[in-house]
Amino acid sequence: MFRIGGWPESCNRRDRNTSAGTTALAFEFKVLGDFSVRRDGAVVALPQSRKTRALLAYLALQEKPQRRERLCELFWDIPDDPRASLRWSLTKLRPILNADGEARLEADRNHVRIVTGSIALDYELIKGVSPESVDTLPTERLEEIATAIRAPSSLISICRAARPSKHGASIAPTRPRSCV
Repeated sequence: MFRIGGWPESCNRRDRNTSAGTTALAFEFKVLGDFSVRRDGAVVALPQSRKTRALLAYLALQEKPQRRERLCELFWDIPDDPRASLRWSLTKLRPILNADGEARLEADRNHVRIVTGSIALDYELIKGVSPESVDTLPTERLEEIATAIRAPSSLISICRAARPSKHGASIAPTRPRSCV
């Protein structure tokens, strides 16, 4: 079953409570297939910077706060000030994520996180699914997963462009990098 905009119904498992009761989440992140963000069903224009978009996707997938130093190591292997680059990216993401007054992007001097309870994430479709458990999944769930990943995955290409490695397969840093 699909919601308006072609998002699988099961992507909206986490609802937010309002004074009028339970309503659908305002933000939806699509990381399976082509990366996109929707607010109230409309596609949100994301920053042009590939590193900023990769940072957004990475933070959306993490369930706990991320250390700024770690984010700098992952996304900014530059001789200049990687913390300044991270701050710049966060200033581009705040107006998008906090547009309706709800603080979804939280950052302090040491940590950054997206409040995951305030967004719907299509990754929830495959979270916890192992190769061994695929045979036991209901057909409807398999169809939802197939529909979600049918589009070619641009998230991997965004991450590779944001942080290419020697082999082009990982965004992990090749050497320790200090973010001072």
